[in-house]
Amino acid sequence: MHFTTGLYAGFFEGIEERYRLAFQLISWALATPVLFYSGYPFLSSALRSLRRLTLNMDVLVALGALSAYSYSIAMIFYGGEIFFDTASMIITFILLGRFLEAGSRLKAGNAIAELAELQPHEALRVAESGETSMVPVAAVQSGEMIEIIPGDRIPLDGRVVDGDAEVNEAMLTGESNPVLKKTGSEVFAGSFSMNGRLRIQVTGNAASTLLARIIRTVEDAQARKAPIQGIADKTAGYFVPATVILALATFLYWKLTSASTVTALMNAVSVLVIACPCALGLATPLAILVGTTTAGKRGILVKGGDIFETVSKTTTVVLDKTGTITTGKPSMTDLHDYGLTPTLMQHVASLEAASEHPTGRALVAAWKGERLTVTQFRATPGRGVSGVIEGTLWRAGSKAFMEEKGVQMEREQIAHTASLEADGKTVVMVACGNKLAGVIGMIDDLRPDALPLIEGLRKKGFALMMLTGDNRGVANYIAARCGITEVQAGLGPLEKAAVIRALKAKGACVMMVGDGINDAPALSNLA
Repeated sequence: MHFTTGLYAGFFEGIEERYRLAFQLISWALATPVLFYSGYPFLSSALRSLRRLTLNMDVLVALGALSAYSYSIAMIFYGGEIFFDTASMIITFILLGRFLEAGSRLKAGNAIAELAELQPHEALRVAESGETSMVPVAAVQSGEMIEIIPGDRIPLDGRVVDGDAEVNEAMLTGESNPVLKKTGSEVFAGSFSMNGRLRIQVTGNAASTLLARIIRTVEDAQARKAPIQGIADKTAGYFVPATVILALATFLYWKLTSASTVTALMNAVSVLVIACPCALGLATPLAILVGTTTAGKRGILVKGGDIFETVSKTTTVVLDKTGTITTGKPSMTDLHDYGLTPTLMQHVASLEAASEHPTGRALVAAWKGERLTVTQFRATPGRGVSGVIEGTLWRAGSKAFMEEKGVQMEREQIAHTASLEADGKTVVMVACGNKLAGVIGMIDDLRPDALPLIEGLRKKGFALMMLTGDNRGVANYIAARCGITEVQAGLGPLEKAAVIRALKAKGACVMMVGDGINDAPALSNLA
């Protein structure tokens, strides 16, 4: 308060009384909207708190600002120093702190917006007559039929009753490989059809989809109160009345010893203003802002300041697989060429060039040379692709696809396939005519920085666990390469969140390392 007093004393020093009064009235006019408009949230919160006979930090903010404001009005008429700037600065500092804090929370809440964007607003409803019409998703009821065309995002949960298509469910599992959906398969809102047309019988409404439940889980977790907030509110219950009592005691002491009401009132107001947590209201959010910004530059999402308090107590680190430990996209690891052509990869890349499948794109990326012309190209969802190259029919796809087309496979070739599958790798068979030309092994391999990171965590004594939506074989293969022994595979977003809650219930302090919106519920259930 010495700074403010000096400012006004210097500013009004030597000024004629009429101008001094003018400046005081201008200060009054400028401070009023700051206090009663900008500071309305604090004043209303303080009033609600008093009505409930509870005290919080907003009561101190309101007391400090109103006492400085009211004292300054009185001093206009008594000819003393005014402190309208103090009332304004209290509100400004606290608002700035709240603004910075809200900014960090907004960044942490972007997962909800990303999840909501996955929910289509319209669906192609199929009437009993077979006619289709575009309607709002909210108008579709359980048991009705909807149609999905290639490239469409699925608007509601349901079961396939006709058609087959490969569906990308990365938003649920985090896995880039699409899943073949056929009659009887379950499909989920937010995933999208990559190829093929599906007719789906809806099994719920827009509010009951798995995607909607994920969004609610994230919202509920983010709405919870941090433990430190409870401590602050509890402390305020004692601190606020103690401050008021101290201010009254100060007023009585100076009134009785100096007999000056103005001096006694000024000192009492000083106690209220100094007790106002404006410095804490700005310093704490600033510290959190610096911390969250620094963490954000390193790819770390921090929900709030309470996370910084608990991170040092971490006992268990839970790792997602796809995109976290691995690159998030398949790459070729093995090639068994059976010598039918000296340019096997050129033929494979040429054949897969027209495919939208992630595995096909990876095979195209593995070949850096010129591609051959392909005619009569055809993609069979969930099976593979075929086409004619230089007059010969070529195929690339799964073992089931090759068996279905009558491709001949020798014992050694079958053994190569079994060995790759045992390692959790995706196997792509390549056939020239009716003979097997090669077997390719592919996997979503480790990121270059994964092993050093995991080793560093292990040396610090953390218990490590891997959670993934991928299948058990792939999960075990990646975990073995990383030296992680505790693995849970085939988990959806809500199941991952349940594992986190179970670990916390056992007393573990959990850190989650994940990427993508499918990890949002687990990440939101941490602190």
